[in-house]
Amino acid sequence: MKKIISILMAASMFAAAVPAMATTEGIIQGDIMMISEEPVVEATERSNRYEGIVESIEDNMVNVVIDEATYTFATTDATLLYSIEGKEIEAVKAGDKVIVVSKSLLDTKDIKSADAIVVTTEESTASVYLDTFDMVDGEMISADGELVLNMEKAEEYAGKKLLVFYSFELQSLPAQTTPDKVVVVEET
Repeated sequence: MKKIISILMAASMFAAAVPAMATTEGIIQGDIMMISEEPVVEATERSNRYEGIVESIEDNMVNVVIDEATYTFATTDATLLYSIEGKEIEAVKAGDKVIVVSKSLLDTKDIKSADAIVVTTEESTASVYLDTFDMVDGEMISADGELVLNMEKAEEYAGKKLLVFYSFELQSLPAQTTPDKVVVVEET
């Protein structure tokens, strides 16, 4: 008898804890039907960062092993090549640990292009971010809305495409960091 009462109590608590139910048309709350609208998603060209090891280089194609799979990234004269310390370099070589910044997604069949390749080290925990930054409500924020830069004289960098080198980020929405180094890539 105690088991039956416990089960009934659990069922009634569950029913009380779930006042809304989702349907294909919307959400039912009590007797009120709320019609949901499709969210508006603005298209932004988000830069993705991939860490891996350069397997080989053939002409303008760099083969990088990322999570045990090899991906080919095309490079051009516009591809930024830097060390993790923020110094421009001439080339990458097989065996280099790298961070590849690309608008391409790894799970697509498209040719992946590298916007930047940054040579890092095994012990480095630093990262990079490539985007246009602007002042919004007193904060220096990336165009994709993913990263806020905490830095002095941020206004000088507003409206510019930046390659940002940083060691730590505050896990918030959006993430925040104080850059170790900032390279102005392009004036807008």
